[in-house]
Amino acid sequence: MHDHYVVVTDSSFLGDLLNDGDIWSCPEVTAKWVVDHGYGFYSDSAGDAATPPWDGAAGETPVPAPTIESASVSDAAPTLVVINFNSCVEVTSITGITVEVDTVAVSQVSVAASNDELTVTLTAAVVNGEAVTFTYSEAGGDVIACGAGNAPVADVTEFPVTNLVLP
Repeated sequence: MHDHYVVVTDSSFLGDLLNDGDIWSCPEVTAKWVVDHGYGFYSDSAGDAATPPWDGAAGETPVPAPTIESASVSDAAPTLVVINFNSCVEVTSITGITVEVDTVAVSQVSVAASNDELTVTLTAAVVNGEAVTFTYSEAGGDVIACGAGNAPVADVTEFPVTNLVLP
Protein backbone atom coordinates (compact mmCIF):
# COMPACT_ATOMS: atom_id res chain seq x y z
CA MET A 1 0.00 0.00 0.00
CA HIS A 2 1.32 3.44 -0.88
CA ASP A 3 1.65 6.26 1.61
CA HIS A 4 -1.78 7.78 0.99
CA TYR A 5 -3.53 6.18 -1.96
CA VAL A 6 -3.90 2.85 -3.61
CA VAL A 7 -4.31 2.82 -7.38
CA VAL A 8 -5.82 -0.21 -9.10
CA THR A 9 -5.38 0.21 -12.84
CA ASP A 10 -7.49 -2.75 -13.86
CA SER A 11 -11.06 -2.78 -12.58
CA SER A 12 -12.22 -5.37 -15.10
CA PHE A 13 -13.08 -7.69 -12.23
CA LEU A 14 -16.00 -5.37 -11.42
CA GLY A 15 -17.46 -5.37 -14.89
CA ASP A 16 -20.04 -2.63 -15.34
CA LEU A 17 -21.07 -2.48 -11.69
CA LEU A 18 -19.63 0.97 -10.94
CA ASN A 19 -19.58 4.34 -12.64
CA ASP A 20 -17.23 7.29 -12.16
CA GLY A 21 -17.70 8.73 -8.68
CA ASP A 22 -19.30 5.59 -7.20
CA ILE A 23 -18.01 4.42 -3.83
CA TRP A 24 -17.36 0.73 -3.20
CA SER A 25 -16.56 -0.65 0.26
CA CYS A 26 -14.78 -3.96 0.64
CA PRO A 27 -15.12 -5.85 3.95
CA GLU A 28 -11.63 -7.35 3.59
CA VAL A 29 -9.95 -3.94 3.82
CA THR A 30 -10.57 -0.86 5.90
CA ALA A 31 -10.81 1.51 2.99
CA LYS A 32 -13.37 2.93 0.62
CA TRP A 33 -12.71 2.93 -3.11
CA VAL A 34 -13.82 5.53 -5.60
CA VAL A 35 -14.01 4.93 -9.33
CA ASP A 36 -12.26 7.52 -11.51
CA HIS A 37 -12.27 7.57 -15.30
CA GLY A 38 -13.81 4.11 -15.33
CA TYR A 39 -10.59 2.25 -14.55
CA GLY A 40 -9.01 3.28 -11.28
CA PHE A 41 -9.78 3.36 -7.60
CA TYR A 42 -8.34 5.73 -5.03
CA SER A 43 -8.68 5.53 -1.27
CA ASP A 44 -6.96 7.36 1.53
CA SER A 45 -5.26 5.37 4.27
CA ALA A 46 -7.85 6.47 6.84
CA GLY A 47 -10.57 4.77 4.81
CA ASP A 48 -12.24 8.00 3.70
CA ALA A 49 -12.90 8.31 -0.01
CA ALA A 50 -11.05 11.16 -1.67
CA THR A 51 -12.96 13.71 -3.70
CA PRO A 52 -12.66 13.09 -7.46
CA PRO A 53 -11.08 13.94 -9.86
CA TRP A 54 -7.76 14.20 -7.96
CA ASP A 55 -6.31 16.64 -10.45
CA GLY A 56 -4.74 18.98 -7.90
CA ALA A 57 -7.39 21.71 -8.22
CA ALA A 58 -8.19 23.81 -5.16
CA GLY A 59 -9.63 21.73 -2.37
CA GLU A 60 -8.82 18.39 -3.98
CA THR A 61 -6.23 15.87 -2.92
CA PRO A 62 -3.99 14.87 -5.86
CA VAL A 63 -2.67 11.36 -6.39
CA PRO A 64 0.80 11.39 -4.82
CA ALA A 65 3.83 11.47 -7.13
CA PRO A 66 5.62 8.13 -7.56
CA THR A 67 8.91 7.69 -5.72
CA ILE A 68 11.81 5.35 -6.48
CA GLU A 69 12.00 2.15 -4.46
CA SER A 70 14.96 0.46 -6.18
CA ALA A 71 17.07 0.39 -9.33
CA SER A 72 19.19 -2.29 -10.97
CA VAL A 73 21.05 -3.45 -14.06
CA SER A 74 21.26 -7.20 -14.63
CA ASP A 75 23.71 -9.60 -16.22
CA ALA A 76 20.97 -10.75 -18.61
CA ALA A 77 20.51 -7.20 -19.95
CA PRO A 78 23.56 -5.03 -19.13
CA THR A 79 22.36 -2.14 -21.31
CA LEU A 80 19.03 -1.83 -19.45
CA VAL A 81 18.74 0.15 -16.23
CA VAL A 82 15.43 -0.68 -14.53
CA ILE A 83 14.05 1.83 -12.04
CA ASN A 84 11.22 0.56 -9.78
CA PHE A 85 8.73 3.08 -8.40
CA ASN A 86 6.12 2.68 -5.67
CA SER A 87 3.30 3.27 -8.18
CA CYS A 88 2.56 3.40 -11.90
CA VAL A 89 4.60 5.83 -14.04
CA GLU A 90 4.34 7.20 -17.57
CA VAL A 91 7.12 8.82 -19.60
CA THR A 92 7.09 10.84 -22.80
CA SER A 93 10.79 11.59 -23.34
CA ILE A 94 14.31 10.88 -22.09
CA THR A 95 14.83 14.55 -21.34
CA GLY A 96 15.83 15.09 -17.72
CA ILE A 97 17.16 11.53 -17.24
CA THR A 98 20.87 10.89 -16.67
CA VAL A 99 22.59 7.56 -16.00
CA GLU A 100 26.20 7.72 -14.88
CA VAL A 101 28.63 4.81 -14.91
CA ASP A 102 31.70 5.46 -12.76
CA THR A 103 30.71 9.18 -12.66
CA VAL A 104 30.55 9.50 -16.48
CA ALA A 105 27.19 10.18 -18.12
CA VAL A 106 26.24 7.40 -20.56
CA SER A 107 24.22 8.12 -23.70
CA GLN A 108 20.73 6.69 -23.80
CA VAL A 109 18.89 5.12 -26.72
CA SER A 110 15.41 5.10 -25.23
CA VAL A 111 13.29 5.12 -22.11
CA ALA A 112 10.06 3.20 -21.56
CA ALA A 113 7.56 2.85 -18.74
CA SER A 114 5.43 -0.15 -17.84
CA ASN A 115 3.34 -0.10 -14.67
CA ASP A 116 5.76 0.81 -11.86
CA GLU A 117 8.98 0.29 -13.89
CA LEU A 118 10.98 2.78 -15.92
CA THR A 119 13.55 1.17 -18.22
CA VAL A 120 16.43 3.21 -19.62
CA THR A 121 18.31 1.65 -22.56
CA LEU A 122 21.98 2.67 -22.68
CA THR A 123 24.26 2.80 -25.73
CA ALA A 124 26.97 0.85 -23.86
CA ALA A 125 26.74 -2.15 -21.56
CA VAL A 126 27.46 -1.81 -17.86
CA VAL A 127 30.39 -3.95 -16.70
CA ASN A 128 30.76 -5.82 -13.41
CA GLY A 129 32.06 -3.59 -10.62
CA GLU A 130 31.10 -0.27 -12.19
CA ALA A 131 29.22 2.19 -9.98
CA VAL A 132 25.92 3.19 -11.60
CA THR A 133 23.64 6.06 -10.58
CA PHE A 134 20.32 7.46 -11.84
CA THR A 135 19.47 11.18 -11.82
CA TYR A 136 16.22 12.80 -12.87
CA SER A 137 15.36 16.49 -13.20
CA GLU A 138 11.65 17.26 -12.98
CA ALA A 139 12.24 20.65 -14.63
CA GLY A 140 13.55 19.02 -17.79
CA GLY A 141 11.74 15.71 -17.78
CA ASP A 142 8.46 13.97 -18.37
CA VAL A 143 8.11 11.14 -15.82
CA ILE A 144 4.66 11.36 -14.24
CA ALA A 145 2.12 9.34 -12.27
CA CYS A 146 -0.37 7.31 -14.29
CA GLY A 147 -3.99 8.37 -14.23
CA ALA A 148 -5.73 11.45 -12.95
CA GLY A 149 -3.54 14.34 -11.90
CA ASN A 150 -0.36 13.13 -13.62
CA ALA A 151 1.75 14.18 -10.62
CA PRO A 152 5.36 14.62 -11.75
CA VAL A 153 8.17 12.57 -10.21
CA ALA A 154 10.32 14.85 -8.05
CA ASP A 155 14.02 15.45 -8.64
CA VAL A 156 16.27 12.47 -7.93
CA THR A 157 20.03 12.93 -7.53
CA GLU A 158 22.46 10.06 -8.03
CA PHE A 159 20.14 7.26 -6.88
CA PRO A 160 22.35 4.15 -6.56
CA VAL A 161 21.66 1.44 -9.14
CA THR A 162 22.44 -2.12 -8.02
CA ASN A 163 24.94 -3.57 -10.49
CA LEU A 164 24.13 -7.28 -10.92
CA VAL A 165 26.35 -7.78 -13.98
CA LEU A 166 28.64 -10.77 -13.47
CA PRO A 167 32.37 -10.77 -14.21
